[in-house]
Amino acid sequence: MKKPAGVIFDLGDTVLRLGTVDWICANKAILGFTETETSVTPVALQDIANTINQDFEQIRINSMIEQDVITFYRLLFDTAGITLSISHEEAARLCWNTAYTFIPEEGIYEVLDILEKHDIKTGILSNTSFPGLFIEEELA
Repeated sequence: MKKPAGVIFDLGDTVLRLGTVDWICANKAILGFTETETSVTPVALQDIANTINQDFEQIRINSMIEQDVITFYRLLFDTAGITLSISHEEAARLCWNTAYTFIPEEGIYEVLDILEKHDIKTGILSNTSFPGLFIEEELA
């Protein structure tokens, strides 16, 4: 058999297993960076986010268009009447770092070591709405 030029993996549940996502924890962290006092709680912010996602879901299915997290945050915080003292990109990073936990899938290190030993290139794809740089850093 001819040696493959490379192997492509899906990130989620192939390379990394996603643990429980804690949106409320992320919302709490982000709400610590509002420009002005707000009465919006982390739970209330999540309710607004859920409503936006529900409203967008059928459009997403029909159009096959995915919105990225930074665009979503612009819509979310504008809808909630909240101005952040950090950029939406920084809010997305804060969410990534506080809401998500990942653990390597069993055996992935061994597989990657074998591929490296045989000089087979690897690539990782993901349909996450977060910037690719976040994934690169997670995998580093």
